[in-house]
Amino acid sequence: MKSISPKRLIAFASAISVSFFSLGQISNSPLLEETVVTANRVEQAVQDAIPATTLITQEQIQRSRALDLPSLLSQFTGIEIAQNGGMGTLSNVFLRGSESRHVLVLIDGIPLNNLNFNTVPLEALPLFSIDRIEIVRGNVSSLYGSSAMGGVINIFTKNTKKDWQQVQTQLGSFGYRSLQGGAGKSWDSGLAIAASAENAQNKGFNTINQAQRPGTNPDKDGFNLKATNVSLSQTLERGGVSLSLNELRMNTQFDSEFGPSSQADESKSILKNSAISGFLNPSKELTASLSLAQSSDDLNGFLSAFPFVVKSTKNVSTLGLVWKPNEINTITSGYESTNQKISSLSTKYGKTERDIHSARLGYHLNLNKHQIQLNTRQDQYSDFGNNNTGYGGYSYLITDQLRFLGSVSTGFMAPTFNDLYYPFGGNTKLIPETS
Repeated sequence: MKSISPKRLIAFASAISVSFFSLGQISNSPLLEETVVTANRVEQAVQDAIPATTLITQEQIQRSRALDLPSLLSQFTGIEIAQNGGMGTLSNVFLRGSESRHVLVLIDGIPLNNLNFNTVPLEALPLFSIDRIEIVRGNVSSLYGSSAMGGVINIFTKNTKKDWQQVQTQLGSFGYRSLQGGAGKSWDSGLAIAASAENAQNKGFNTINQAQRPGTNPDKDGFNLKATNVSLSQTLERGGVSLSLNELRMNTQFDSEFGPSSQADESKSILKNSAISGFLNPSKELTASLSLAQSSDDLNGFLSAFPFVVKSTKNVSTLGLVWKPNEINTITSGYESTNQKISSLSTKYGKTERDIHSARLGYHLNLNKHQIQLNTRQDQYSDFGNNNTGYGGYSYLITDQLRFLGSVSTGFMAPTFNDLYYPFGGNTKLIPETS
């Protein structure tokens, strides 16, 4: 296999980049304390998070000059990316050496991991629509359930909290070219809307060395990506409601090492995510939230040496409560109901649907230099039963620049539909992996 490092790809492909920003977007960027929500499912300063947490801001994304998500993530400590070719080819992420299927990826809180391999097509997620990324390294199954043994990558799309306009175009080597545009508008009434779109393509290069794999196709392997994102929100006196819609369409060419030389392998991916959510503050100490979301991953690899067509669909309902009686104590709780379905025109699975019911409870103590975080969670699967997880963490601030951290946790990874019900090798007696 031929390979090019992500840094070289960035240098090659970003040869010409032109962006147009509105003056309002630049001037409306106040310096605020950086906060995250992924490490404890409640807003806190990033330096107060006990699980190891990295925040990637929109400014860092623009300054990185990365052209895709794998190239961006590879620039940060504790994150490794494996990619079998150039831009648009299959990418896997590893946090602290964990397997890629042990990393949960969310976009606007919606889980993206597919149901057959529990992986996410990172190469298909465009950077232009991203506002920020929060990365938690290490086991947080007690917060997010299965798939979070290695950590969580939480992607937030551009919001509607301020007025902004942006148009950007890029040209580079291997025939790379892209055009992105978007805008956001908010009104005094609390109503706000934002939308963005992107079109990118690359002719690519041959990723197979024919001297090592004779009989394989020597053609170039490129990609074509189209993405749209729309969000709408209404702020109320004691709460708010929001709607988000995301769609990604990507065609990726690749080479099968099994040939034949005339086989032009290609896969088509369609990712769709939609969510409606709301929150209510009945008092300044209590916040209640509710969300309904659907995610689908439609993968068509019919044009390949081993044709396959698989679609994953997830419907998730979430209810959350945060009680903060004072500045020292915070109690979080939540209930999630998830329905998972898998369908395939190429494979007849032994079972195609299951339900998951999850309940979680958390406590956070903040005594200036001392912090304690405790979490527990139960996930009940309709096909193999219950799984309980827990997390306990302690932090002591020695100086402003030095902190002591310690934690203990349990985690699990639920068997996928391929593990359990694939007709050629599935095992219905499998139980979850645990850590």
